[in-house]
Amino acid sequence: MIAIKITEVADKLPELIAQIAGKSEPIVLMSEGKAQAVLLGVEIFEKLLGIHEYANRPLVPLDILQQQFKQALVEEGYDTHQKIVELVKDVKREIADERKDQSIVDNTL
Repeated sequence: MIAIKITEVADKLPELIAQIAGKSEPIVLMSEGKAQAVLLGVEIFEKLLGIHEYANRPLVPLDILQQQFKQALVEEGYDTHQKIVELVKDVKREIADERKDQSIVDNTL
């Protein structure tokens, strides 16, 4: 791990970026002997966030996704068209109520 004083970063930023690009070693930015921030290459940053794995996961074919969703609804008791319509209406009401509540909170701040 490389450490550098924050006061030196501005003058060396292009060099520092070149150092971390494509590498897994971070650069620690120091102030008064204490670590304050970290410069990371994009690859290591994505790995830390799990973005790479998420973006490259295999997609579920639509027909399989629809089948799994239908099965999940049936398992929860939503086995008719009418029950599903009622579920959707309930969800819409809940969303509207939450938005109304949030609007009230936002207006009181």
